[in-house]
Amino acid sequence: MNRENDELVSSWVGSPQEENVSEFLPLKTVPAAVFQIVLALSLLIMSFVVPWKCSELDICSSKGSSIVVYMQAIFWAVIVIADAYVRLQHYFNRISGYLEFEIKTKYTRRAPFYVSSVFNLLLLVISNLFKDFCPEDKCAAHLALSPVNYVQIVVVFQVVVILPFIVHYLVHVWRFNQAHDVPDAFQDDLTSSRNQLNTSTSQDIGFRNESRLEELLERQSELIRHLKNHNAKLAKRIMTLTSQREMTL
Repeated sequence: MNRENDELVSSWVGSPQEENVSEFLPLKTVPAAVFQIVLALSLLIMSFVVPWKCSELDICSSKGSSIVVYMQAIFWAVIVIADAYVRLQHYFNRISGYLEFEIKTKYTRRAPFYVSSVFNLLLLVISNLFKDFCPEDKCAAHLALSPVNYVQIVVVFQVVVILPFIVHYLVHVWRFNQAHDVPDAFQDDLTSSRNQLNTSTSQDIGFRNESRLEELLERQSELIRHLKNHNAKLAKRIMTLTSQREMTL
């Protein structure tokens, strides 16, 4: 029985299915990143065009700042959806074995969500302050800028902060897709890499290099998580082959 199980495992490891596990899978987040760039630029442009048109047509001049706040809320909601999509794609990328890339882009890919959330909160506070303590008809003579101008300043700063993160992430993804690297967990020097990590960890503990130690532990954690998922797939495949073999006997 053990020999039969060994044959099943050997047939699976040498089969095309196992080879497909280590095939390169491109990360499908470039359209999402480009869409976020277009969305941020559109918000920036519309935050100036809409209040100007309202003032010119004299149909919503007193509501210009409110309209910009509504556009910001829509922008944030779309960013949340895009962030969920990007996280899902990176989950598939991580379980495929690309651990180093996942660690490298861990903070960059989520920066638009965090930045837009912070500026969304700031914009909400500013708009409510003006509404409660400084209506436009009472403070217009005492302020150098109108309420809508302050809202526009917040939007400008938000876009200026977000765009570099998205572009930086987009460059990383483009290079990753162009490189067609073998997954980290399937490289031939995986064992030696883990030994090197263990050796480096011991050295870093001696020198109390906290940042380096944290990075190494994070890599080991990602590697363990991937190997657990891979072992689960192998176990499931072995059970399927065993059942098929028993049915043919």
